[in-house]
Amino acid sequence: MYKNYKGLIFGILGAIALMMSIVAFINRELSEQNHANMDLKYHIVADKFQSFQRGQETRIRMIAEHPAVVEYLLNSSPEAQASAEALLYYTAKANENVMQIRLLSPEGMERVRVDRTTENALVKIRGEKLQDKAKRDYFILFKTLPEKKIGYSVLDLNVEHGKVEVPWRPTLRIGMPVFKDAHEVGVVIINFYMNPFLKDIEALGQTRLTLIDSQGYYILHPDPQKAWSFYRNPPFKDTNFYQPWSAQKLDAPFYEGDSNVYPITLFNAEKTLAVFSPKIFPSEQFIRKAFQFTLAGIVALLMVLVPSIWIIRKMIANLHLEKSKLDEQNAFLDAILENAFDAKVIIDDKAIIIRVNKAARILFSYDNNELVGKNVKLLVPEPDLSRHDDYVRNHSGMESKIIANERKLHALDKNGALIPIALAVTPIRLEKKLFFIGVIRDLSQIFELKAQQKEQEIMMRQAKLASMGEMISAISHQWRQPLNSIGLIAQELFYLQEDGELDTATMKQSKNDIMAQLHYMSQTIDDFRQFFSKDKELNDFNAIALIKEVQRLYSPQLKAHTLGVDVVCPNKEKGSGECPDMDHAHYSMYEMRGYPSELKHVLINLLSNAKDAILKLNQSSAQQRQITILMSLKDETMIFEISDLAGGIDKETLSRLFEPYFTTKEMGTGLGLYIAKTITEQFFQGTLEYVDNMQETDKGSAFVLKIPRRIFKNDD
Repeated sequence: MYKNYKGLIFGILGAIALMMSIVAFINRELSEQNHANMDLKYHIVADKFQSFQRGQETRIRMIAEHPAVVEYLLNSSPEAQASAEALLYYTAKANENVMQIRLLSPEGMERVRVDRTTENALVKIRGEKLQDKAKRDYFILFKTLPEKKIGYSVLDLNVEHGKVEVPWRPTLRIGMPVFKDAHEVGVVIINFYMNPFLKDIEALGQTRLTLIDSQGYYILHPDPQKAWSFYRNPPFKDTNFYQPWSAQKLDAPFYEGDSNVYPITLFNAEKTLAVFSPKIFPSEQFIRKAFQFTLAGIVALLMVLVPSIWIIRKMIANLHLEKSKLDEQNAFLDAILENAFDAKVIIDDKAIIIRVNKAARILFSYDNNELVGKNVKLLVPEPDLSRHDDYVRNHSGMESKIIANERKLHALDKNGALIPIALAVTPIRLEKKLFFIGVIRDLSQIFELKAQQKEQEIMMRQAKLASMGEMISAISHQWRQPLNSIGLIAQELFYLQEDGELDTATMKQSKNDIMAQLHYMSQTIDDFRQFFSKDKELNDFNAIALIKEVQRLYSPQLKAHTLGVDVVCPNKEKGSGECPDMDHAHYSMYEMRGYPSELKHVLINLLSNAKDAILKLNQSSAQQRQITILMSLKDETMIFEISDLAGGIDKETLSRLFEPYFTTKEMGTGLGLYIAKTITEQFFQGTLEYVDNMQETDKGSAFVLKIPRRIFKNDD
């Protein structure tokens, strides 16, 4: 009997030991999976920090190296100031997290500043509101940076006038000096509102994130009342993670309980701690249930075997449930990787592709099975192809050129085409295995935009040169008559002097006549100088006066070919007629605000096209040798219609009318109408259209130019 009891006792103890071993094993496995999961989330957070830094460095480098910024710092002209302000304004407009962009002189005085108000409106700060920042710590830091170096402030709360701004606004300042020919000419500083970025990384996955600064104060904390603990009253430090880290001066990740602790370097090289803790602790939940199951198992073993089996099956079901939750979390992280904006390629230490995301497959035109399992050299052109394996092997050495650095280079797609990219590669270790994460940005659009901008600048210069040829020809016609008059006066004076009939009155009259002709020639030069003015400032002008000036400028060209121009304005009583003079009551309705020089350029071009079309006619009537300019105002839109009766435009030519370099003229450049349309849309936000002009038996062309009567900002 005693032996039976002894066997029963040993059986019960053995069952308890077995169940406790199972619990410990599963708990250890869950704990390892939990730590690995948080390790992966750390790398995603680190990648977000790097992506943010790369994006903002690209933005501030673009500003600091932009020709408009350098030009303004060297030359404080209104044109340069407008270009610099526009660049800073639209840079801030493109990123809602930009609180402020400033352009400072080397002495610390603000030259240009764009602020974002609490209502999310952008304001250009000018005049007396600009401030002297020479004694500010961040200016002193950024000013001393070498050429092409970017500096960062501490990630901190925004302080205004010596006090922390309420509500709290986490802020990061990024600065870069501006150099011209190795001489510092200014400093660019951008203030970023970091709260959306911090909220984004804080909400990632089923974890709690705590950030601790180098002094032990909380930056982020799962409890909002503990965040930014330096500014709490009273301030307090972390006692759980900071003390062991600072005491042992650990530079590697370590575990503290159920949390993963990572030393992480912020933007200004400040050492901080990133602590990842699970929102739900699977081990605690499992241990609690396992303890209940163990007690139930003991009772079941004492009572009957069947309930014990049921309990074991229940435990297995719960294990599957926990595993399912972990799988969901992993699927969530997979979705983040798959749908990331940048292309990402993950390889092992043998350069074999382990995984690619959707953006990478689209960029390189490959299917997933065509990349996974292949050597990443598949995407690398020469000369980097021959050296690629060395790059991977030497990733931790001083000779690395790609690993841990961002480089601009080319990659190969499936068709063998070169793609300009920016590549940053980060090595990581997971479970003692080495992997590399390559983050790739497609630079094709940037290259295309630069090429298009350069091509348009060339076309604008070509069109301007063509216009100069037209105007030089006009000057020669304009000067011919006064030069002939001066020559006749000189001959008459010579003959009078020979005959002894030259008296003082005749000499005085001749002098006055010569001076009048010279004044006319000087006025002609002034008119043409204004036509070629590079002034792009908004100016007030009168449309009638501008049209008459254009008519006067181009009249010698027209008179040389016996052509005429009628300028017609609407009249409620007579329908249409001559335009009013300056004293007329309706003259003021033609007042405009815009760019008169550019408008003259467009009108001269349209007049030149009408003249050339008429001259192509073999025989032309008096009506066909007349060009009409009709002006009207409708709903604050000024309309100029330049029409002729030279036969119109055929359908094939009409379909390509505004294309660059398309021309039907023997010596034409094909840029006139294209540039006229470009100026209309970019400078005036208007339209330039072609319509057929039918009058009785004659057919011709009409170009309708519609522009706002008043323009209030420069959008070119």
